[in-house]
Amino acid sequence: MQIRNEIRDSLWRRPIWLLLGLFAIEGIVFYFRAVTAVAPYYPPGYDQVAYLTTAYDLREAIRAGGIGAVLAPIFRPLMPNTALFPLEGALISLALGMPRIGALTVNFLAFCGLQAACFYLFRRLSGQVAIGLVALSQVLIVRTTFGSAGGMFDFRTDFLAFCAAGLWALAVLRSGVYYDRRWSLVAGLACGWLILNRMLSAVYLGPIHLVLLVWFGIAWWRASDAGARAMARVRFFNLISSGLVIAALSVVPLIANFRAMYDYYYVSLFVNSEREIRAAELNLSGFWSHVSYYPRRLLGAHLGIPWIIFAIALITVAVWLVRSRRASDIARPAMRAHATEFGFLAAVIVVPMVMFNLSLSKSPLIANVLVVPFIALVTIAFATLTRAADEAPSPVGAAPYPRAVPLLNALIVTGLAFAGFVAWAAFVRTGPDLADRLAINRFNDAIIRYAVEEASPALVLSVDRVSDYANAPVVNLRAYETGAARLAFRGLLGHSIFGLTREQALAELQQSDVIVLTEPHGGRMMAYPMNRDIESYWQDLWDWTSANRVPLATETILGLRHTAFVKPGRRTAGLSPQPFSAKH
Repeated sequence: MQIRNEIRDSLWRRPIWLLLGLFAIEGIVFYFRAVTAVAPYYPPGYDQVAYLTTAYDLREAIRAGGIGAVLAPIFRPLMPNTALFPLEGALISLALGMPRIGALTVNFLAFCGLQAACFYLFRRLSGQVAIGLVALSQVLIVRTTFGSAGGMFDFRTDFLAFCAAGLWALAVLRSGVYYDRRWSLVAGLACGWLILNRMLSAVYLGPIHLVLLVWFGIAWWRASDAGARAMARVRFFNLISSGLVIAALSVVPLIANFRAMYDYYYVSLFVNSEREIRAAELNLSGFWSHVSYYPRRLLGAHLGIPWIIFAIALITVAVWLVRSRRASDIARPAMRAHATEFGFLAAVIVVPMVMFNLSLSKSPLIANVLVVPFIALVTIAFATLTRAADEAPSPVGAAPYPRAVPLLNALIVTGLAFAGFVAWAAFVRTGPDLADRLAINRFNDAIIRYAVEEASPALVLSVDRVSDYANAPVVNLRAYETGAARLAFRGLLGHSIFGLTREQALAELQQSDVIVLTEPHGGRMMAYPMNRDIESYWQDLWDWTSANRVPLATETILGLRHTAFVKPGRRTAGLSPQPFSAKH
C-alpha cells in the first residue's frame, strides 16, 4: 500500500517525467526506423512525393533567401491544400541537417504534443492520473498512427491533421466547451494551425462552428433560468472570439489559395470524371457502399480492432462497476452533467461525416480527424461512470469500496499499449519488401547517373504505367536526398491517371529523353484510364522504343521487369534491348 501511494503521489506531482521518458523511448524507436527503413528508400504515394518536393524547394529557398523565404509561402501558398506543412518540414530538416528525417520529425513532434495534451486534459478533468493514462493508452494503440499511407512515417498533411484536429478538440474540452475565454482562444489557435496545415479542413470546421454557434444561441434564447442563459451567453461570445482568432490566422492564406483549391479539389470532386475514377479505385458502387465507406474506414483503418476491443472493455467494466455498486442514481445525473461535452463531440463527428460524403470521390485518409473525438467520448464516459462507482456508499458495516481505477493497473495498461506501439514502430514493415526497395533505388540511381553524366538536369521521363515509385518527381527527390544533384525531370506518359490515345502516347514517347517500359500486363491499377489504355497498345510502345532508343538499366521490381531506355549516345553505344513481345 505504501509503494502504491508513493507511485501515485510522485506521478500526480511530476507526471512530466513519465511523459518525457515515454517520448525519449518513442524518439529512439522513431528515428531508428526512420533512418534504417524509411529515409533510404522511395516515399510511397504521389501526395507524399509532392509535399516532400515542396519542402525541399523551400529548404533551398530559405538557405538562399533567409527570412523572406520563410514568410512567403504562408501568404502565397505553394500547394493547393496547405500553407504551413512544407515550411515546417523545411525548417526542421534544415535544423537537423537531414532532409527526410527532418521532414518526418514534424509528425513525431505533433504526436508527442497530442499524447501530452490527452494525458494532461483527462488527468485534470477527472482529478486522476489513472484516467490520464487511460486516455494516453488509447492514443498509442489507434491504428491510424501505423498506416503506411497517412501514418507517422508518411510526410503528408493527414497525420498532422489527425494530431492538430485532436489538439483543437481537446482545447475546446479544456475550455469547458467555450466557457473559459483563455482556453477558447487557445482552441482558436489550434484550429487556425490545423487550417494552415490542411486548408480543406475549413470545409468541415466552418460548419462545425456554425452548428455550435446556433446551438449556443438557441440555448441563450430559450434557457429557463438566468444561470443557464448566462452560461450560454458566455459560450456564444467565446466561440465568436475563438472564430476571430481562426480568421486572423487563416483568412489571408485561404483567399490567396482559393483558386488553386477550386481547380484542384472542387473540379476533381464535383466537375470532371476523376470522382468516378477515385470511386472505382476504392471499389465503391451503389448508395450503401458510398455512405458506409467512411464509418467502415474510421473503425477499421483509423481506430482499429485493438482500440475497439479496449474501448468496449473500458465501458463494460465501468458499467459493471456502477451496477455492482448500485450507483446508477449517481451515474445518470453525472453523465447528464457532461451533455455539453457529448454534444460538442457529436457535432465534431457528425458534421465532417456529412461533408465527406458530398462527393462520389472518397479519401481513405481524411476520417482520421475523428479519432480523438472518439477517444474523448470513451474516456469521458469511463471517467464519469467510474467516479460514480467510487462515490457509491458501501453497504452498512462493510469496508469502503476500493478505488475503481487503481493507478497501478492503469500503469500496467499503459505499459502494454506502449510496448505494442514500440514493437510496431521498430519491427513491423509495410509496403514493398527490402529486395524490391533496393531494386527501385538501383533503377532510379541509374537514371540519375545518366542525367548527371549527360549534364542534363531537365530531362523528360515517360513510364508505361501510373506508378508511385517510377516517375519524374521520385527521381528528382532521390537525386536530392542522396546529394547526387538537383534534377528537374518532367513527366509525360504515365504521369496522369487520365487516358491517352495510341497516337498521343507515341507522341509523348517521341518527346521523352528517358522511357521506362515494364510488361504488357500485370501490376497496373486498372481503375485508371491511363493504365487501361496503355495495356491496349503496349506492344506499339515497346516496338517504337526498341527501334528508337537503347537500354540504360534493367531491374525486376514487384515481379515485373523494368527497363529504362535513353536516346543513343556515347555512353549507350552498342547496347540493344532484349526482345519483348505481347506473347512473352
